[in-house]
Amino acid sequence: MRRSSVAWAIRDFSNLFIYSKKLEEYSTISRLSHASILLVASTLTRLYLDGVASILGFSYITIMALITISMFKGFKNIVRGMILLVFFTGIALFTYLVSGLLGWSRQDPVSVLSGTMYVYALFTSFSCLLQLVSIREWGGLMNRLGFKNASLIMGLTLLQTPLIIIYTSEAYTTIKLKYGNKRLYKVVTPLILLTFYTARGLAEAYILYGFHVGNELTKWSSRDLLLYLTSVIVLTGVLLLILIG
Repeated sequence: MRRSSVAWAIRDFSNLFIYSKKLEEYSTISRLSHASILLVASTLTRLYLDGVASILGFSYITIMALITISMFKGFKNIVRGMILLVFFTGIALFTYLVSGLLGWSRQDPVSVLSGTMYVYALFTSFSCLLQLVSIREWGGLMNRLGFKNASLIMGLTLLQTPLIIIYTSEAYTTIKLKYGNKRLYKVVTPLILLTFYTARGLAEAYILYGFHVGNELTKWSSRDLLLYLTSVIVLTGVLLLILIG
């Protein structure tokens, strides 16, 4: 079955929510700290920078996040995973351009670009929380905080996230082959069915075998210095932009 470029883009997008075993060479604390620093940097940029300076700040955070993730998954896989987000952003920017030419929009283009880069920075930062920290480690962290039931629900939900995205690709391909470019809204039906079957399978597995979220949280590894150094570079770069701006 031949997939369209959109279907492949959706499928590649699911890679941004899959944990890599290579990350276990680094401690849980260092990975969680790095993802948190990216979120803090995005928040500081949003609060204290505007105009061109904010665009530079958000671009810097996005690039650093992508470089970090590519260390474990490969740069090519990360770029392919971002294509879908870039595609929808391009549609939004094109719509804004057309509305501006028709006189419907008076918003400053710099503000629009700043908001776009803010979305990229937030998305890559939040995706780092899923890509750098495994479901087992999230479960262990929440268990220690006393949220056992919440960790169970979160674990089961995160397990399905990449699968649902892949199912979206499969459903899109099926409807595309059957109807062409028409009736693409019918993607919803096979997507719901595939998601339901997966959820039922997970529920049966949970009833039969239970679901162990794990308690393993590593605190130190000899390779942690690289992630800590990268975190310092990210935060220092943003603080310098704030001081200069």
